[in-house]
Amino acid sequence: MFSETVRKLGTDIWALPMIELMHCGSYIFQGSLIKMAQAGVHATIAPEDVKKLQSVVKNKDKKNNS
Repeated sequence: MFSETVRKLGTDIWALPMIELMHCGSYIFQGSLIKMAQAGVHATIAPEDVKKLQSVVKNKDKKNNS
């Protein structure tokens, strides 16, 4: 709600993508914008996209541990 209101007022919202985020409100969000971008999902992730994100993260972790 806050970000929608601010954008309607013409203000840009910026975030540092390398920082892990957590937000608790109507929905709980915790994660990394970089990992979400790599998975091709939007920051307001839909529940059906969660599995897609988890799959990308697991595959990336496997590559890093090899």
